[in-house]
Amino acid sequence: MQALAMHLGHQSNRLVQNCLWTLRNLSDAATKEEGLDNLLQMLVQLLSSNDIQVVTCAAGVLSNLTCNNPGNKQLVYRFGGIEALVRTCMQAGDREEITEPAVRIFLNTILFTGQSHALLAVLIFY
Repeated sequence: MQALAMHLGHQSNRLVQNCLWTLRNLSDAATKEEGLDNLLQMLVQLLSSNDIQVVTCAAGVLSNLTCNNPGNKQLVYRFGGIEALVRTCMQAGDREEITEPAVRIFLNTILFTGQSHALLAVLIFY
């Protein structure tokens, strides 16, 4: 997974998309993986992409990697994932392929980290 993560900042959108689709396919089996800090940080950054496919895949991978993984939830929170997920949902509109995993990550991360005050602050801000 780290080998694929190294290419997520590449200039070629096609390469980034292919890496993301591969990561999405692998990520459901990697929920207990550790040491994915760089990947998680890059995925949070990719949520602000203008490319719908990139955002869809990034949200899907994040959803899988935060499922039942407290360490990854904490990292997503630390990397500004909560604000990024709120912005992603607001921009996605009715695209359920984006909003559904984004809301799942958002709620699981907020509830797990005990940062309910962050939820309130984010909702008031937006």
